[in-house]
Amino acid sequence: MFDVGANVGAHSKIFLDLGAKVIAIEPNDTLNKNFKNFNKNLTLVNVAVGSKNDEKELMMYSECGHNTLIQNSPKVVEYAFLGKKKVKIVPLITLIKKYGVPKFMKIDVELYEFEVLSTLNEAKSLPKFIKFEYNPHLTGELLKIGENCLDLLDKLGYKFNYSKGTVHLLKFKEFVEKEQLKEKLNKERIFCDVYASLI
Repeated sequence: MFDVGANVGAHSKIFLDLGAKVIAIEPNDTLNKNFKNFNKNLTLVNVAVGSKNDEKELMMYSECGHNTLIQNSPKVVEYAFLGKKKVKIVPLITLIKKYGVPKFMKIDVELYEFEVLSTLNEAKSLPKFIKFEYNPHLTGELLKIGENCLDLLDKLGYKFNYSKGTVHLLKFKEFVEKEQLKEKLNKERIFCDVYASLI
């Protein structure tokens, strides 16, 4: 399992408890202390994931779950800005080549999702399941982030489902085509987690 944007490790711990091997990818090394008591099946990687090898500034906020590589993110207006931290960025394909293809990949990177996924089409095999945030309340270029993720994954053969908020219950009985999901989410204006599946 790849936990991209692992933050304090909540998702990592769930999968470790299920017996999975976890690659926890978190650029903010000040959060490393949260992983010190996790079991040996965890590998912690202090990088961000993007479209190419690079360095960028991570915007740090009082709520660490909203730290982001996006400047002036509309998602952080209610939190105190704590400063910037330069972090290393590596492409997803580099991590896949090093650690193998995960069966499940969770992405929580605060509007950087498409950058994370942008090299996935270079992989010889693909994750069976991918989870990422989708926010239809955004506008303009920010709204296109989620739509571009759906378009990319659709071209790779994925079908889709979603869950609302922190309740991880899938809403469709079966995984559906991209257009059916987009129609549902944009009609109801649902902020959600999207699940993409090759099965």
